[in-house]
Amino acid sequence: MAQRARPKEPRRMVMAMVFPMMVAGLFGCGSSPTTPASTPTPAPTPASKIAVFSDPTSSFSTSDVHDALDHILRFDSATSALIWAADGRSFPGFSVSGLFIRDDKFFQVRFGTKDGERRAYFTEAVAMTICEVEIVGGQIVITPTSLTVPGAAGQPAAPDAGGLSALPVRAPTGGYVLSFNARLNGILQPVSSLTVSSQELILVAHVEDSLGVAAQSGSVTFEYCSFKGLPPNDITRADEAPKEACDTGSANWARLTSVQIDPGGCPGAGPGTACMDFGIVRIPRVVGFRFRFNGQGGGIAGGVSAAENFTWTPAP
Repeated sequence: MAQRARPKEPRRMVMAMVFPMMVAGLFGCGSSPTTPASTPTPAPTPASKIAVFSDPTSSFSTSDVHDALDHILRFDSATSALIWAADGRSFPGFSVSGLFIRDDKFFQVRFGTKDGERRAYFTEAVAMTICEVEIVGGQIVITPTSLTVPGAAGQPAAPDAGGLSALPVRAPTGGYVLSFNARLNGILQPVSSLTVSSQELILVAHVEDSLGVAAQSGSVTFEYCSFKGLPPNDITRADEAPKEACDTGSANWARLTSVQIDPGGCPGAGPGTACMDFGIVRIPRVVGFRFRFNGQGGGIAGGVSAAENFTWTPAP
């Protein structure tokens, strides 16, 4: 984005397992002290083989599979692993059988069209909706959504589940509310607009269940509306856009950061909240924001807040 210094996200630690290789030493043996002992050959590891998925209704094939957030996933059929394309991290337990993923065939690759481009999507086999995939604390987290595959033609049906066709049991939908705040005199207070180069805007996400009980866990991903074709962090060509631009398709929702819901992580905002300091804006404009909630197996289903605009006005 163009007009502010966005706070850096916390570093994520990627854990790698290092397997020690035992190498036989060289020892003298009887009257032949100069003869080295043989070195054992390590067991071969399976060669990586990235799965390619073919659209049954066209000649389109791809190894890139999109989730609901437009993350790109790949699948290694040799090691039954999901590959996070952004950095190559690998997560086991995702075998490939045709268009179906995992041994129980719970997930399925389906094909659709977005902005004139043919794509593959990671979906639930029975529900037929696109899944949201995130990495939280080094673990892969998959959340169901209500998003359907855009421009999808006929797709293979889900595998037979012993005559059962009911949807998987899910947590109830919650309430997802975005608010705009600033710390005025050290106190977090709601604001409807700010003057440029004044206070820092703080985005506050509040999540509760259908009974009004605040969420105790889960993560929030904040997003802003970004004009297509414009680079972030370029003050000469600001990419921030009002929410209406994302509604009409001239802009896309872009990720800002993900934050865990933590009772003490957002002072002054109360329980069930997550906060992000958006920073100080120096150019008058209107920007659309929203957030996605990932329940991470808790009592509230994942969902998306309503999009809201925030306005920065010129200095007097």
